[in-house]
Amino acid sequence: MDPFSVGYTLSLSRGSSGTFAPRQMRAGTANLSYNLFRDAARAQVWGDGTNSTGTVAGTANFVWFQTSQSSNHTVYGRVPALQNASPGSYTDTIVLTITF
Repeated sequence: MDPFSVGYTLSLSRGSSGTFAPRQMRAGTANLSYNLFRDAARAQVWGDGTNSTGTVAGTANFVWFQTSQSSNHTVYGRVPALQNASPGSYTDTIVLTITF
């Protein structure tokens, strides 16, 4: 069988705060800053390639008539310390876009 490859790019949205610098989780009217990164050193914000953010590239290798493929990619997060945040359940919604 002849394998073939499909390249793809993964990008993450800004979330509900509308910015990558930093993203914001919300609990009612309270905010908590955080961010998502491509690397364990947390040096490159994972975004959509704009505003100094990066995306993640990958390749899916298929064999004839194979209809699905899975890949794992790690997202690293950080919530900076010493934020004046009230106790609560903070949430945000991030959209993952796969371009191939």
